[in-house]
Amino acid sequence: MFNYIDTLMQAAALTMSAKLAIDIFRHGQAAGTGVSVGRSQYINGLDEALCEGVTAGPFGNYYPSYLTLTRNDANIGTALNAHKLAATGFVAGNVSGQLSYPILEQAYNSVVYGTESPDLLVTTNKGMSFIKLAFHAQQRYEGTSADFGFQGIKFNGSTIFQDRYAPGTDVVSAPEANKLGRGTSGSAEISGETLYLLNTKYIKFYLSTHPLWGFGFTGFLPAQDNSLVVGHYKFAGNLTVQAPRYMRVLWGIA
Repeated sequence: MFNYIDTLMQAAALTMSAKLAIDIFRHGQAAGTGVSVGRSQYINGLDEALCEGVTAGPFGNYYPSYLTLTRNDANIGTALNAHKLAATGFVAGNVSGQLSYPILEQAYNSVVYGTESPDLLVTTNKGMSFIKLAFHAQQRYEGTSADFGFQGIKFNGSTIFQDRYAPGTDVVSAPEANKLGRGTSGSAEISGETLYLLNTKYIKFYLSTHPLWGFGFTGFLPAQDNSLVVGHYKFAGNLTVQAPRYMRVLWGIA
């Protein structure tokens, strides 16, 4: 037997974690210049941060401002502009096909500045499979019993991590489709899989110090005009990327 209240609280915590994991990859701006769908009540995620201000990213949006700052401001523009997504050659943000070693290598080095380099690469589950396919020919085996595939993968010393909440093309149920940026019948909001090259030293996650809004619980309250009781699990905070130029995103990986 399970304690029903504990089960519901665990479900609420997992739901909150899932929503935040999804929102990390999206944006938090109102609909307007460059933004097709407003999400001003959400955190300011990576789609907004990893943009140079004029070129559309994986979701077809671009962001002349980040948080409350205008990217073309003479004093802060360089720091707030991500590496130019429209760059030609292998480092273009939209891969539009297979991910190869030259593409990954040049994309990685495009955001290396002195001693600063990405330390975490995040992709979808399907994207991880594509990376394995690109590198499988370089794997060597010893002995007579071969174990094909990789369990732990690093690239230039950076860990590659697969995340089910990263934007990709896998079809999901209708309630999740809009949040994940995926289709419900084979179509998807984005084309191909995504791969994020992140320098986590410059990513900060802020959480309210208020005991209620820092993943606090309101307690049980009477519902309207009936004998049911309800409770709210609350969060207030935001994600900030302090140096977008040290990171980038690739999409359209097929």
